[in-house]
Amino acid sequence: MSEKAVKKKRRVKVPRYVATVYCNGGKNAKKKYEYEEEVLNCQQALEIDPEGNLECSYGCLGFESCIQACKFDAIHKNENGVPEVDEEKCIHCKLCIKACPRDLIKTRMADQTMMPLCSNQDKGALARKECDVSCIACRMCEKNCPADAIHVIDNYAVIDDDTCLVCGKCVTVCPRKLIKDENGIIYA
Repeated sequence: MSEKAVKKKRRVKVPRYVATVYCNGGKNAKKKYEYEEEVLNCQQALEIDPEGNLECSYGCLGFESCIQACKFDAIHKNENGVPEVDEEKCIHCKLCIKACPRDLIKTRMADQTMMPLCSNQDKGALARKECDVSCIACRMCEKNCPADAIHVIDNYAVIDDDTCLVCGKCVTVCPRKLIKDENGIIYA
């Protein structure tokens, strides 16, 4: 065996990790009020009001602390006004994770493309009132998952990356359309 073949054989595929914002509320989240003064970032918003100005006390505040923290231009607001990570640019430095005062940004394996983009822990009826795309803990995803990889924990869906088959069944059965397929292959 040639030296080149030996080196190639020794390579081990290392999982690639990326940051993901587990909220898709933005324009879909109901607001209690608008701030009267200029707010420069999410931390400042919570200093003004520790509960924030959203009905959903778990939702993205939208003042771009994570975007400001990213040194790689890997986070931009999507059409709903929620920060979204560009996986091609993300190097998983975790600066955005540290910058989010509501801990909405978490690590996931890049090849795990099914994402329940909600962190609301309120019970279904209240979550429904707070945001048009919140998880209502109906457990449809959990009941229909062939791999038992998704479970409702603290009233919102959580996927076990190691167990998920990336089949997309959860995407198709979610009545609130909050579970997304990052690849855009599966449409609910």
